[in-house]
Amino acid sequence: MRRALSTASIGWSSSITFATIGTAITTLVLVPGLNVLFTVLLGADLAANDTVRIGCATALIATLSSVAAGIVARVATDRWIGVFEYVCTARPVDAGYWLGAAAVPALLASVTGLSNVGIVWLLSLTSSAAGASSGLLVGTILLMPVAILGGVCLGIFAAGLGLYLSDPYTGSNVLSIVLPVSAGVIVPVSTYPAWLAWVCSWVPGSRLVQALDTSGGTASSTTPDLFVLLAADTALGMLYAAIGLGLTFLAARRIRAGARASLL
Repeated sequence: MRRALSTASIGWSSSITFATIGTAITTLVLVPGLNVLFTVLLGADLAANDTVRIGCATALIATLSSVAAGIVARVATDRWIGVFEYVCTARPVDAGYWLGAAAVPALLASVTGLSNVGIVWLLSLTSSAAGASSGLLVGTILLMPVAILGGVCLGIFAAGLGLYLSDPYTGSNVLSIVLPVSAGVIVPVSTYPAWLAWVCSWVPGSRLVQALDTSGGTASSTTPDLFVLLAADTALGMLYAAIGLGLTFLAARRIRAGARASLL
């Protein structure tokens, strides 16, 4: 636990998010909010039925992606300055390090996620389906911890992949492209072709948006179905995290053997 707290403290001190008030507002509110607005406008341009649902789904997946990207950035920095070599040679899988690396991204993503929900709430004031919008907004807030947990799992996976490859941001870049599609942010996964829906079911986050649809009453599912969806998505995220730790172990073994992949 002490290692986790120390790692988190270093991550907080090195973060430039709160360097100035303007930096904090831009990083936590303006840029993520514009991303939500862009996705909502894209959905409206494609004649989507419920733009509020799109905004809520975007807020959830953006939170998940933000946590994952933050962990990847932290691990990539530690790799660049040589810190990770000391960590991995002492303990191939250091739980304290990973918890500390995830703490600051999870905290910042929580703030950003709530800010995005506020922006979606403002958009929902122009929606005619006020009841459904309220259910979606509440569901988004309740599902935020699950999104953060999924982001931690995917962050460990993407960071482990980056440690094994020469480009530490490969996993993060792929996730940022795949997640909005695989989660069904604009178009629900249930409307995809069968083969594409099956592929998306193996990516964490798709069941999270389905759970959001259930909580908001936009899908014909029951409460037990919601918990099954969340349990399946969490289990899948844990599997990805285990793969990431495995890749980290292989990268650590390569480092201890004297082989180092050049950084791009």
